[in-house]
Amino acid sequence: VMAGGPAFLRPVDELTTRLCYVPFDGGNALSYSRSLGMDKDLPENFVKDYCTPVYDGIQALKKWVLDQKSH
Repeated sequence: VMAGGPAFLRPVDELTTRLCYVPFDGGNALSYSRSLGMDKDLPENFVKDYCTPVYDGIQALKKWVLDQKSH
């Protein structure tokens, strides 16, 4: 979680996050993407299947944010 507020050009009441590290096999993801070709969209499950650590991390952040809202 990054600092927020006016010093960082963000509203005081905003939660700001920044994801900086991407631990997945980019070669595998690119290979699959290339196999589909440029004329096809990536399937909806692409990030979950080919970038699993990123997907899991985002899901954990989402859960944390939703848990904070319920307190």
